[in-house]
Amino acid sequence: MMIKAIFFDIDGTLTDLKTHQIVPSAKIALEKLKGIKLFIATGRPPYDLKFLIDEFGDLFSGYITFNGQYCYDSTGKILHEEYLNREDLIQFTNYIKDKDIACGFMEIDYFYF
Repeated sequence: MMIKAIFFDIDGTLTDLKTHQIVPSAKIALEKLKGIKLFIATGRPPYDLKFLIDEFGDLFSGYITFNGQYCYDSTGKILHEEYLNREDLIQFTNYIKDKDIACGFMEIDYFYF
């Protein structure tokens, strides 16, 4: 048995880059894909996908977030998670402090600069 699956990016694919709203044609296309497993593949963190879940419910079978570092299915079961090494993160934060570099950090449920 062959499993059919399609992976979608969000920005510029499911949403308009200018309005940041879900593109009407994307809604129509997704609804026509019955019987095919649909996934989101994005660099966004999980907390930034609430609008998709609110719009589409359980249409998506799973989510690949943080560019593959955190993956989970539609029930919330974690399938893969990979975090930055603590020592590397300490070295990096010390470097950006020393060089006075602005930087953003994302966690599963939080984003800060």
